[in-house]
Formats: sequence, structure tokens, C-alpha cells
Amino acid sequence: MHQKGLIHRDIKGQNILLHSPPGSGRVIVKIADLGLIKVQKKPLQSTKITIAGTIPYQPPEMIMGNEDDKIIADAKIDVWSSGIILHQLVSHCFPFKSTNLQAIMMFMFYKKLERPPQVKDDIMWDLLTKMLAFDRKDRISASDALKHEFFTGEQAMKEISQEVQNLALAAQTAKKQGDQSITYYDTNTLFIVPESQIKQILSIDPEDDNTQIQSPITKPSPLIPTSEQQITSQQQQERYQTNVGCSRIQPNVVLHESSSTNQSIQQIPQIKEEQQSQEIDIIIDYKKLVEILKIPLKGNKEQKINIQKQQENELLKIICKFKNKEDNEGRTDVINSGLTEELSDIFESRDLSIITPPYIEAFLCVSFPYPWELRNQIYIKKNPYPGLFRLFDHQENEVVLLAIRSFGSILLCGLLNIQDSEPNIHFESIELLNRINKLFSLFKETKDKQTKDASSICIGRLFHAKEISDINIQKEVITHLKSIISDTDKCVKVSSIDAISYLALNQENYIEIMKGIDLKSIAEELRNPFRDSLEQKKEIQSKQEEKCNLLNVILEGRNDDELRKTIINSGIVDSLFFIFDTRDLSSITAPYVDVIQQLTLGSDEVRLLLYSKKPYPYLLRLLNHSDNEVLEQTINSINNILLAGSNTTPSSSKHP
Repeated sequence: MHQKGLIHRDIKGQNILLHSPPGSGRVIVKIADLGLIKVQKKPLQSTKITIAGTIPYQPPEMIMGNEDDKIIADAKIDVWSSGIILHQLVSHCFPFKSTNLQAIMMFMFYKKLERPPQVKDDIMWDLLTKMLAFDRKDRISASDALKHEFFTGEQAMKEISQEVQNLALAAQTAKKQGDQSITYYDTNTLFIVPESQIKQILSIDPEDDNTQIQSPITKPSPLIPTSEQQITSQQQQERYQTNVGCSRIQPNVVLHESSSTNQSIQQIPQIKEEQQSQEIDIIIDYKKLVEILKIPLKGNKEQKINIQKQQENELLKIICKFKNKEDNEGRTDVINSGLTEELSDIFESRDLSIITPPYIEAFLCVSFPYPWELRNQIYIKKNPYPGLFRLFDHQENEVVLLAIRSFGSILLCGLLNIQDSEPNIHFESIELLNRINKLFSLFKETKDKQTKDASSICIGRLFHAKEISDINIQKEVITHLKSIISDTDKCVKVSSIDAISYLALNQENYIEIMKGIDLKSIAEELRNPFRDSLEQKKEIQSKQEEKCNLLNVILEGRNDDELRKTIINSGIVDSLFFIFDTRDLSSITAPYVDVIQQLTLGSDEVRLLLYSKKPYPYLLRLLNHSDNEVLEQTINSINNILLAGSNTTPSSSKHP
């Protein structure tokens, strides 16, 4: 299913059927209910996805979201759901204390999978931990799970009975005789389930069940009309078809079987669970939540723990309600309730060891995603920087990362409505705290890549059009930002490019940025042909995009005609036009085209120099591109070059 690009999204016990074809001697596991199935454009790749499925079986990326605040998921949704079922089979319980949303969120937030005492087998536990990895990137794939030692190891081989071997041999014989229904799993002894084993577990006989089911079908039924009674009216046929359609799409409509059939089938009790095909709506009393946060952590140890758990549980509701979701009205209500002010007070005064991730993540989820002008209300009501700086000293990496991301989120508000030559509006208030060196220290000392990326981006935002006076810090920050402008994380890539652009608005920073940029070598690198290997192509494209992003950074927002002329004369434009002419359109991405667009933003003299390179055939080819960003850049480039011709030609003359 996954190899064909299909994600089920609602695997649970109720949707797993045991089927024993009459006379086969085996039991086949079948997955039912394909109503929520998702088709991936490219199999085995992640995709944007809506929240769907049954909550106790949903993975963390669906309930808690991702680090980049987008619902991105893949076939590993089904692996997690299957892991939950396996956990139930071996322990007779879920891996969390309760199936309510709050308990599940706590389990996912703290990322602690406890080994049930029923699991004695280390190999089985290893498989379970891989299937229930909280980060989907670490979670095993379905194909790799089937290759796991639990299924293919020495112990699994020893447990293959003679009955299983006989069933495999019979399947192989049937396949040789032309039976096209036989699959790899029918002939592989590692995946055959004998009917006799299921009989022992469920105490049922599939053959007897099948006989009882077939019996009413073979007898004449008073419900089947004679030929004289058959309905021939087209109107009645349409009414019948309409009724069938309604029963299929309405979940509460059941087509009842005859009583004799119902009695013959063993009824298996199942837990009724609500399918979540839309986002969960959580109602929160913000004023009450703020009052709960105001409760001091006093009393004996148990009382303190209970108060903190109560606060954390309430904050998890905020995280669940706002993470990955745009809700300007809701966020405004939260800020007006005083929640962010109370959290800032906690960050400033509470012992760091008892400030847990839910406190700071709730703050971050309120601040983002949220328009800058509205987000700035957090800063206006209470300056959050003192508390956020204090969290940089926290011993838990997750808290520090969430704190620096919150810091960066609020910093963006300081860029509202400022000119290119003006500093970040928040710079002065941060400077008065005498804590900027703490931001530098975090950048230098952290071993965590995400924290280092975020802190370097924050420095870029803070030093908008302002020199980083510490030469060593200036060099290290700029070097690091250059290294991540082609990061695989799109948010990091875009934010780092912006950060360098902000720094480049100061001449001293700009000089440091320009160090090590060899335009001739960039032109040569852009000439590197694609190799046959897909991995080689990806590597070449990544390096070329990195160089293009760097060129765009030093060009964007700068009125520097001499730099533009130097770039045009360096051979870079010729290399780009060669790419536009020869490369498959799908591999010509926005960074390549944006370089041309940035060059056309110079004077008419610069545009005419670019025109001398005969750009139109190459640019016109890009108009067949499927990427809207590339199309927009291309049209802007053509328009700007055409304007240069109009501006430099008398109105009575023909456009050159």
C-alpha cells in the first residue's frame, strides 16, 4: 500500500479483519475502511496532510504538530498506528494512561515510552520502540519493519512449523500453475498464519461460520421477488440507487442482515471511538487559566507537583489549540487575558528547574503564527526579553530551543515599518538589559544545531543595519548564516537569507559578508553539468542553489550598480542562461531565476548590459515552468529589461 503512495490514516483494531479463504488453511489479515485514505503525489515522500483518523491511534506529528509548524506527514502515520495495535496485543493496554486527549498529549510531550512488564522479549521491544518513535524521521518504515529481526531473526525461523512450510509449498505450487492471486507473503513462511493457531486463540471455526453464512444464501428467500414481482420502473431503480448511496456515506446508517445471519456470526465487542476528520475544537477559559498560573507552588512536595501538573495540563490545551493554526482572534483574546504577561513573570522569577517545556511552548504558540503588528501587543503589554534571556541558562535543551525561537518571534516585531538604514526598534530596550553578550554566548557555546541556527538568525534580526562590533562574533555569525542558506529546512533557509540581508544593510557587516565570495568560481560552479546519479544531481543542485542564494543576499535591497556590472561580466549570467537553456524545467528552481531578477533591479545601464547577453530566448522558455514563483520572477525580469529599452529610446522611435 505504501509503495503505491497510499496512506490509510485510520488503522485501528476495528479496521483489521481476519479472513480465512475456504479450504486455504490459513488466515489473511486485511485492512478495511479506506474512507480516509490519502494518495501521495510521490510514494515514500512526506506530504501536507489534514488531521484525520482516531485519536488514540494518531501519531505525534498529527496531534502535536511538527517543529516547522506545518502538518507534514507520510506513510509513517500508519506505522505508528500499527505500533499502537502491537502494543495493545502484547500488553492489553495503550502506552498512555488514558485515551483522553490530555493524557495522550502529555505522553507525546514528554516522549517517554515505558516498557510494559508483559514484554519479555528484547527483540519485540526493539521493534515496538522503532514503530513508536516520537519523531517520524526516526520511525521505522513498514518495509523495514517487515525485515526486522522479530520477523526474520533466528527465533522467528525456529518457530516455523511443518504446517506453515506445507502451506507455503502449496502456495508455490499454485503460483506455478498460474494462480495470479498468490503473493510474496503467501509463499514466504515468515508471514504465514495457520488457521489452526487462530482457532486456538479465538475458539472459532471459520469453516463452520462460512457454512452458516452461505446456508441462508442458497435457500429460496421470501425477500427475493419472483420475475413478476421484479421492479422495472426506472424511477424505482433510481430511488434504490439513491438509498444505497446514502447508507454508504452516512456513518450512522447500518444495512442490517437477516436475523439468522446475525446470530451465526460471533459478535466481537469493540470500543466506540469518534473519528477526527477535522481539527479539534478546544474551548478554553483564558481568565481561569491565568488564575491557575498565578497559584504559587507552595505546600509539601506532592502539593507542589499537583499544582504544577495542573498548570502544565492547562498550557497543553493552549498548545493543542494554537500550534500550526492561524487564529488571530483567538490569540488576541489570549494576550488580552494576560496569559503572556503571567508566563513572562514565571520566566523571570520561578526556579529554572521547574519551568518545563509546556510553559515556554505555550508562549511560542501564542506568538506564532501571528501577524507582526498584532504579535507586537505581547511586547507592548510586557517586555518578554528579560524572562526569555533567563531561560537561555536552562539545563534542558528543549526549553532553550523554544526560548530562542520565542525570542526570534518577538524580535520580528521590531522590524515593523522601519527603513533599511534604521535599527531594530527593540534593539535599545534589549541593549539596556545588558544581555546581548548572553545571546552571543548561546550562539558560540551550544552544541545543538537547531539552537545555533536560531540564535544566529536572531542576531541577524537584532543587528538590522547595525554593526556587530565584536569582530570574532561578526565573523562567526556571518559564516554560520552563509552555511545554512541552503538548509533542507525551508524555514531555516528563508530566515537565514533574511538575516544576512539585515546585516548587509550595515557597511562593516557587508564587507565581512563579501569576504570569500569569488564570482569567477561561482560562475564555474554553475557550469557543472548534472551527473547520471540522482544523488550527484541533488548534491550539485544544492551547492548551486547555495551560491545563488548568496548572490541574492548581497544584491537584495542594495542600490549598487557596480556590483551588478561585476556579476554580469564575471560569467555568472552566461552560466545561468546555459542552465535555463539546457536543463529540465523542474530542476530550475527559484534561486537561479531570482539572481537575474535582482540584476534587473539596477539602473538602465545595468539592464542594457544584461540585454547584451540576449536574455529573451532563455527567459521565454521559463514561461512554461509550473512553479508560480519562478514565473513571477521571470515576468518581472523580462518587464524590467523591456523598460530599459523604453527609457533609453525616443518616444517616436521603435522599441529596440
